[in-house]
Amino acid sequence: MADGKKIMKKHVNSREHRAFTLVELLVVVAIISILVGLLLPAVTGAQAKARQTACLSNIKQVGTLLFMSVSDTRIFPNKNIQNRLFQLDGFTNVSRETKILECPADRGISAGSPCFDDSNKTDPRASYYYAGADAQGSSPLKITKVANVRLTTINSPSKKVVFYEPTLTTGTRFWHNKMRSGACAFVDQHADLMLSTNSVGSGTDNALFY
Repeated sequence: MADGKKIMKKHVNSREHRAFTLVELLVVVAIISILVGLLLPAVTGAQAKARQTACLSNIKQVGTLLFMSVSDTRIFPNKNIQNRLFQLDGFTNVSRETKILECPADRGISAGSPCFDDSNKTDPRASYYYAGADAQGSSPLKITKVANVRLTTINSPSKKVVFYEPTLTTGTRFWHNKMRSGACAFVDQHADLMLSTNSVGSGTDNALFY
């Protein structure tokens, strides 16, 4: 009887300490690899969407700052400053550490050189450009200037760009996924993505095609 108990105990112990075989380990690794392959695009897409949402929020706030400064004159500043936004009235008191001037997806116009640059504390650069001059992009895109334009002369405020991402006019290195688009702030104070294939409607309106 004692011998029988020893045999059973030995059998149980052998099952408890049985290691995984090589085949079982390979199966587990294969399953994990498949799961990672399925989940990674979704995670990457969610991160890109979060950056896009943050960017649209930032550029909308940038537009709001400008409108607060021109609420009395009703005329946009006559300045061609590109992304040197601290030269605009209303931006002088914005903290240099603020994130609203930086697009989270800013990869710059050329490799390794983001548009946002706060290294020069007296003349920092933002991710976004002010439409102080006409900006011709890859055909047929053209962003017409708002500099020295009176608000009452703009026919369609929801189609007139005030701030934009410079990649729209270069036609390369778009910051948001693989879409040929860029964030823009409009005269009616909303923000949205504009395609690089959009065309211009007139001197005061940008025709949008989503």
